Amino acid sequence: MIYILSLLGILVENSLPIHTEIYIFYLTFISYLAVKGGKKNILILIIIAILTSLQTDSLFINIFYVGSVFFLFKIILDRIAYEIINIAIITIFQTLIYIFMIKFRIDYSILIVNIIGFILLNMLYIKLDSKKK
Repeated sequence: MIYILSLLGILVENSLPIHTEIYIFYLTFISYLAVKGGKKNILILIIIAILTSLQTDSLFINIFYVGSVFFLFKIILDRIAYEIINIAIITIFQTLIYIFMIKFRIDYSILIVNIIGFILLNMLYIKLDSKKK
């Protein structure tokens, strides 16, 4: 159920009629998938790439971005635990990746919205992950 809701969130945030990028669901869900591991995630990562490329003509670039972000989070989250105590560190990494993805064209109000969204969704995913263990 959380996978479907997250994919819908990615679809909605990519369909918003604003002139800047919002990657709240995108980055938090990919970091959640990096923690979960498994072969099922490859299909979900391809679906994420397709959903993010609906507004563009660059499917292969989006597949590259999704794969790069996934492996970067996989490396980071193998080093630190995916727990509430580390939410600030995880959010900082997500914010840095967000700034890199928007090519340093920072709108500070949207940046604050993304940071708040990162914190809230990371808390939700961490709670769901701890319940499943």
